[in-house]
Amino acid sequence: MLFNRNFGDLVTFARASSAWTYSNGGVLVPVAAGVPRFEYDPSTLVALGMPIEESMANLCTYSEFPNGTSDAPTRGGPITAASLSLLGYFSSGIAVGWDGTNHAYAYKAVTLSASTQYTVSVFVKMDDGAAPSFGAATGADVSNDFAMVLGSSTIGPNSFTVKALRDGVYRVSGTLTTPASPGPNLGVVKYSTNTPRTFKVTGYQIRAGAYAGSYVPTQGAQATRAAENATISDLSKIGFNVSEGTVFAEFMVPRLTAGVTGDVGQGVVTLGDSALNNYLAVGVARQAQPFCTAKGRPIPGSSQRPTRLRSERRRRWHLPMAQGRTTPSA
Repeated sequence: MLFNRNFGDLVTFARASSAWTYSNGGVLVPVAAGVPRFEYDPSTLVALGMPIEESMANLCTYSEFPNGTSDAPTRGGPITAASLSLLGYFSSGIAVGWDGTNHAYAYKAVTLSASTQYTVSVFVKMDDGAAPSFGAATGADVSNDFAMVLGSSTIGPNSFTVKALRDGVYRVSGTLTTPASPGPNLGVVKYSTNTPRTFKVTGYQIRAGAYAGSYVPTQGAQATRAAENATISDLSKIGFNVSEGTVFAEFMVPRLTAGVTGDVGQGVVTLGDSALNNYLAVGVARQAQPFCTAKGRPIPGSSQRPTRLRSERRRRWHLPMAQGRTTPSA
């Protein structure tokens, strides 16, 4: 049975704040509160679908540099203010140089909790137009273009996630658990022993958790993107058969890799009553394994699982409900 319906006729969407996404032109654009985001890969312009994210706060009070280097209260070495035109949005940042003698660093001040996992992310454009490179866990190593600092600790550059965006811009993120007494610094440092490659940087973000999430700009105070929820409350609009049917879910997860501390299970599609006394859920478990659960118990035969998900890999699930088994397809 085929249906031709508008999204708003089928889905009730909720988000109590505005949010940002990549448009079909690959640029960063704001989306008003209560309006769903439909995201595109900025490097390929391929449609990715509708992101559904949990509530997330950017704890950095000034994510960009409208006042130049003074927006990095702790700074030093060969850095200057930079006027930018990146992703159709960023207009201010820091130019990070290299002189082989002095460390170049631009830190913002943040208040951190002890023994807490955070993910730091920045937007970077290397002056030579190529991708940033990170070859070692030691921040000052000659194989790294730069490092990121959180509190009083350096995040191991060889653990960074590097996402290509467009026009030579990359988003670089790294995760670290703070010590018992974390310092106040957040930002990038180019050690004098790093590569001589120079770059521009902006869009600082720090959030609690194991991955970066979408960008939340701040302008003088912390900002929070509210949680998103999309629900089809009247399944008759899509011809749903309560006795037998197939649940199909095609989805990507930000970074659920087996063994990564802080990764948590994420439900993707849930069918159920309002109290969740009866439900069927499809998603990704903590160790990057797809799962299917009904009434709080695994579906019989759900041990037939696909191979583990790689970072941002798209998966498809066909779930014949009446047969009580899962049938994944790549």
